[in-house]
Amino acid sequence: MSGDGANDQELYWGIDVPGLTEEDASRLASTIRSSGLSPEPILVNPEMFLTLRIDRETAGALRSALLRTQLNPIIDGLRESIDDWLDSTAEDL
Repeated sequence: MSGDGANDQELYWGIDVPGLTEEDASRLASTIRSSGLSPEPILVNPEMFLTLRIDRETAGALRSALLRTQLNPIIDGLRESIDDWLDSTAEDL
């Protein structure tokens, strides 16, 4: 995926920094804010959220599995998010 595509308005780059403590993550967010790189970096608490960085093939397999699962609002929302991402990045291939 290129950094100059038409989808840049909807997509954004992120950085995973493994091994940070909560204090380190807060300091890094403060540095990012003060540098002007992002007005509000998002801290993600690993005790509350599972953050996945999956490739297109895995996302496609997950979508296929979700299509075979009994529908409910949570599954529908997850499948919709995967569909949107796969559709929005397909043009960059």
